[in-house]
Amino acid sequence: MSYIPKVGQIKGTWTAEARAELDRFVSTSKVAGAVLSLAKKDDLPQGGRWLYAVYSGERIKPMQSALAAHGVPLLYSLDGLTIAVSNANDVKALDGATIDLDGPGYLLVRPHAEVSATG
Repeated sequence: MSYIPKVGQIKGTWTAEARAELDRFVSTSKVAGAVLSLAKKDDLPQGGRWLYAVYSGERIKPMQSALAAHGVPLLYSLDGLTIAVSNANDVKALDGATIDLDGPGYLLVRPHAEVSATG
């Protein structure tokens, strides 16, 4: 019997600019079976700074197995995109957030309350 890892759900929102850049980034990647991955880098006054990259399909399988052994998914659906987040503790920061571009290779993750308060 083969195990099919579950895909978690994150209730966040991409800005149009971030979504367009990430779609372009993944679609032009030369990595086989590219899956968008996000990793938290730092906390800034305006929100969390995250880097984005791609994992190969080959790299995803062992990572999924390792995390599934702890009852945690690697893959999540976030506003129509499938993403990989290898640090389960960081997933909470994405839930309910707006995600925007923040310089080449980086995203800015802001809680919805901050977004509505500032604009």
